[in-house]
Amino acid sequence: MSKIKILLLLFISISTITSVQAKNSISINVDEIIQKIDNGYNIYYENVKILGKLDFTRIKDKNRDGENKYTIYINSSITFINCVFEDEVIAYRNNTSDKMIKPKGEIYTTFFLRNLCFKDSVFKDDIDFKHAQFSGNIDYTNAKFMGESYFGYCQFKDNIDLAQAQFLKKVNFEKARFYGFANFYLTRFYKSISFFESRFLDEAKFLRTDFKKEATFYNAIFLCDTIFSTSMFSDKVIFTRTKFVNEINFKGTIFNNKSIFTDSMFIGKPNFNNVTFKTKPDFSGATLFGKSFKPKY
Repeated sequence: MSKIKILLLLFISISTITSVQAKNSISINVDEIIQKIDNGYNIYYENVKILGKLDFTRIKDKNRDGENKYTIYINSSITFINCVFEDEVIAYRNNTSDKMIKPKGEIYTTFFLRNLCFKDSVFKDDIDFKHAQFSGNIDYTNAKFMGESYFGYCQFKDNIDLAQAQFLKKVNFEKARFYGFANFYLTRFYKSISFFESRFLDEAKFLRTDFKKEATFYNAIFLCDTIFSTSMFSDKVIFTRTKFVNEINFKGTIFNNKSIFTDSMFIGKPNFNNVTFKTKPDFSGATLFGKSFKPKY
């Protein structure tokens, strides 16, 4: 190979590396994001670092829904791909218990009217979306949550995709409503996860999901086909009073600790083929088509 070709290839390689490094080193302040949303612009960032606390309750478009209660409406589509959030991300604020915040007693919740995407992104601190409503699709595929995650009382009107996401600390989906397809394929929960009294009104997929700590689905309802096949429950799992209205598939799932199905209700066809229970499961009070049920596995 001639010296000119070698030098040319070297130049291209160095230019490419420099370009990627520069691209990944870009940082923006949350004020820029808030200002764009206030001005009605869609949000799109890729390969950037987000500095500061991203507080969606700062958005100007808000309605007063009652005494000291406000709802923020976000009509922008929001997309972050391969971004890093250095601080908290919140869409819920309750000033009733914080002595440092004035005016006291105000509660802010957020309605996202269009799609929301955090694909391949990293959250280094807590996120809090309690009581939020999402009208569009939500994409958290391959996201990494290093802080605690709060999605309690959320309403997901369309699909939510958490495939291959990693939650390093506890997660709360208590009393959430999933109106679209809920995808937890290959999701990893390293700490406790709660779906207490959650409602899944469309298909729910927990295929090959890894639950490393306690998981609770107490009094949850699954209205459509539900898949837990080839998942791993390393700690206790609670399906007490859970209702499976359509087909439920646990085929090949491994339960390494206590598995509690007391008073659970199977209305659709259950599949427990090739399931591994390392300790004796508790199906006391469980029913299938209204009759006492204990699966063969």
